[in-house]
Amino acid sequence: MNTIEGALKRIVLVISTCNQSEMLSAMLASLGQTRTPRGYELHTLFFDDQSVDEDVAVLAREYLLTHPGSALACVHHQHCAASMNQFLGHGFLGLGADVVVWVHVDMAFPDPDWLIELLQMRAARPRAGKIASENTVGPESTAPNGSGTDRPGHNGPYLVTREAFEHVTGKYGHAFDPAFEGYAGWDDWDFNAKLLEGGFEVLIAGRSRVYHRGSGTRANQAYASDEMARRNQCRYYERWKTWAAPV
Repeated sequence: MNTIEGALKRIVLVISTCNQSEMLSAMLASLGQTRTPRGYELHTLFFDDQSVDEDVAVLAREYLLTHPGSALACVHHQHCAASMNQFLGHGFLGLGADVVVWVHVDMAFPDPDWLIELLQMRAARPRAGKIASENTVGPESTAPNGSGTDRPGHNGPYLVTREAFEHVTGKYGHAFDPAFEGYAGWDDWDFNAKLLEGGFEVLIAGRSRVYHRGSGTRANQAYASDEMARRNQCRYYERWKTWAAPV
């Protein structure tokens, strides 16, 4: 196992769930194989958004009871920015994390060292603010799923450093701008642009490989309508004067 000594003390994995029990068990089994570097604490924090299926029961039975340092909070969010601000805030301010890593339920982790690879890049690049894994949709595909060279740093799972969080919240009062609506996009591009503006790097750790088949959140028009996406796009353009991804 690869290890890194002395760079980080606490890592918080944040995972949000909402009526996804059909894929949750497989993700938890895969996540459970993740290796933690020697000398590091790994805390896993689940936020369940008012699930009416078996999400909470699955979490309790298959992870919470067997993994010390894991916890569950029940929330209600209709906007990604509000979710991300709560996740990051609780990880950094509530749990004292040095890095927070956001993970999706529809992911699999074929390489148990995927997290170590993220941390190795963080240790090697002191101005790293956000580092994403390289995504493919599955073992049958080599095509990047949103975190390739076309859109670096925009897809999960990704790591955010304490220094980056403190800079952006200190300047803007929040990490993700709550003016961006729903789960309709552009809020992550805005966050990346803020990091770059502050002199941080937004990176891909190419040796950290994760399968991500794609979330169903945006298929729900209540959370990600075309109108929301257009308004978010216009907000992004008004602030940064470009339609392009800021990396």
